[in-house]
Amino acid sequence: NYEAWGGGDGVGGTVHTGGIGATVRANNQIHYRSPSLGGLSINAAIAAGEGQIATGGSSTTAATAFPTSERPVGFGVRYEAGPLSLAVAYDKNPLDRTTTGFYGKYNFGVATLLGQFEKGDTSATTEVDRWSVSATIPVSAVTIKVGYGDWSDENIKRFGIGGDYALSKRTYTYANLVKVSGSGATVADKKAKFEVGVAHRF
Repeated sequence: NYEAWGGGDGVGGTVHTGGIGATVRANNQIHYRSPSLGGLSINAAIAAGEGQIATGGSSTTAATAFPTSERPVGFGVRYEAGPLSLAVAYDKNPLDRTTTGFYGKYNFGVATLLGQFEKGDTSATTEVDRWSVSATIPVSAVTIKVGYGDWSDENIKRFGIGGDYALSKRTYTYANLVKVSGSGATVADKKAKFEVGVAHRF
């Protein structure tokens, strides 16, 4: 992933650009994932157009099947070499809305810098840009996370900060704060949100 919180959609401190209108899941899908060839790998997917659920990003509609929906298609390329990881992806969802994304991260040792840029359709007539930068900074058993996201066409800005504390190899506690601003955000969205918790990886 290319966002400090792992691209989660919970409260968190996440500044994930969201996939805009990207297909989250598709029925009757064929997916291909290539082996890594010198650090280069390819993912491709295609699904039947019938019976899809028109969801994904801010293009989410009611979860009802669209018998005449478009055939979802996705394609991505990733390159990884040591501390560097780069990716580009394209997606067309059942509503014929496309998303193109560019992603990257670099591990400097003392910190990992991550970035995302996406251009996609939020409706049949509206295309928007979203970008974010974030970082993870390990300090002994603590991992500090900080990030900023800008939904420029939507007049929304998002700032997140948080941290994890490792209790063991699989268990950690976390605390996150997120603040949203901008004229495109709702009153509820603009309220600062804070969370604490414990997580265990099985």
